[in-house]
Amino acid sequence: MKKAMCVLCVMVAAVMVLAAEQGGNTVKKKGEDSKAKPTVPYADKIKFTNMKVDTGLIQGEVKNTGDKQVTKIRVHVTLFNAKGEAVHEYESDLHNISGTEPLKPNYSTKFSVYPMNAPSEWSGKFDLDIVKLDAN
Repeated sequence: MKKAMCVLCVMVAAVMVLAAEQGGNTVKKKGEDSKAKPTVPYADKIKFTNMKVDTGLIQGEVKNTGDKQVTKIRVHVTLFNAKGEAVHEYESDLHNISGTEPLKPNYSTKFSVYPMNAPSEWSGKFDLDIVKLDAN
């Protein structure tokens, strides 16, 4: 039990460091805060890194740290203005992950999400929340 708590503390610290490195861009799994819906099964096995906005796309890498193939990841995207206020929200599937190109266990791949209908006041900061995940 103590070992599990220590691992959880390390994971939380890693997410906090990632958020700081990404200039406020974070990834949350549903269920992480009191307002969120129940946790998406297997979402704790999905790790996002190197997130950035480049040529108008939200890009990064996603790694499957579990033992199942992932055939779909759907995220809720929140775009923020310079004041940190949400200015637009929508859902999107991560590109480069599909039934024909699954994310195998212990593999990673680059992903992109098009910021659909992004308003002009979008500062480039964003949050991604996993809302659906297909794994088998």
